[in-house]
Amino acid sequence: MEVMEVLLFKEVSKDYASANATALKEVSFSVKQGEFTALAGPSGSGKSTILNLAAGLDIPSQGKVILLDKDLTSMDGNALTILRRNSVGFVFQSYNLFPVLTALENVEYQLALKGVSQNKRRRLAEAALEEVGMKGFGKRFPAQLSGGQQQRVAIARAIVSDPKIVFADEPTANLDSTTAEKLLLLFRTLNETKKITFLFSSHDPMVLRIADRILEICDGRIKADTLRQKQPTEAPLPNPVVRLPMVLPPQRRAA
Repeated sequence: MEVMEVLLFKEVSKDYASANATALKEVSFSVKQGEFTALAGPSGSGKSTILNLAAGLDIPSQGKVILLDKDLTSMDGNALTILRRNSVGFVFQSYNLFPVLTALENVEYQLALKGVSQNKRRRLAEAALEEVGMKGFGKRFPAQLSGGQQQRVAIARAIVSDPKIVFADEPTANLDSTTAEKLLLLFRTLNETKKITFLFSSHDPMVLRIADRILEICDGRIKADTLRQKQPTEAPLPNPVVRLPMVLPPQRRAA
């Protein structure tokens, strides 16, 4: 059976005329259903721009972005909102939880936007919190949770609607290494058990070590596209591949 393409970029470029800058230059790639892919590169390389375009939060200057067989470049704002609400999940670096809502209410909010009944969304939200290890924390407000717990609530919110793809922008940037590793293993578990496609942007070595595929972004272009062997969920994160610089022998001075 052929695996479905969830996301496709066709020679996509993005210019910012006001800043006289080009963020992306003729970028082409596809992401298939069930992939666990990381966009790697330094700050300013174009990673977040790719995520924004992939989610229809921005439009390309040229080229096409196809998400779930929909050409985002030809859709209006209302159609894009409906597509994101029904099929896409988001996990942000800064969590983006509503401070006046409890953890449970933050997760429920995504379902309320879809018109899900109160009883059903409460049941689904509680199940999502339990799935990310936050059972019993539903009545707490974000300020009463640690950074790792807030990110788990954000993940529950992202998956509660059973999305086809989740975009995660630097999801471990504000977390300590131990918490980050636990969350990455949680992402992997959700990828394997719920078959959710994940697309990350990150320069965190742990994210890059657990990804099945790494797209290296540099100066707005894809520098490399590397497939890696899938790692079992229960295994510790593999050691990174260390690339050693080439050292040239010193040249002899002429006698």
